[in-house]
Amino acid sequence: MAVEPDWWTLPPLEPSTVPVTALARELATAARRLGLTWTFTSVLAHLQAVDGLSVLAEELLLAASGASRSQRLLIVVDQLEELLVHTPAQERAHFVALLRTALAGSVRIVGTLRAEFLGQLLADPDLAALVGASFALRPLHRDALPAVI
Repeated sequence: MAVEPDWWTLPPLEPSTVPVTALARELATAARRLGLTWTFTSVLAHLQAVDGLSVLAEELLLAASGASRSQRLLIVVDQLEELLVHTPAQERAHFVALLRTALAGSVRIVGTLRAEFLGQLLADPDLAALVGASFALRPLHRDALPAVI
């Protein structure tokens, strides 16, 4: 999971219809790998509070790094457009509120999004508030696909 010494990276999550559930699953799995006794249910309960992700991230990073608190947690949201297409508005708002609060602390987010959804993302007030920087990538050449997959 952690490749860079100052970063702890969760495996990419796909938000689907219930992104908070997907996030809880990844956090619980990461915690178990570190020897923490978090259950999916307890993580999900923490994530009901708007500062829940911030609290869990700090505990996870402390367990990952020992006494050092210099690490950051990187959350990768793959297929971010699912938040626009499949996720109900209330679920999306809760997920975004968790992310927004956590961004004030040690959490950073990278999201992948197909270009045709960029306009919708920027038009959504909740999601647009999360956009700090965007980087456009050219389409892959066909012969590069096996290496990426």
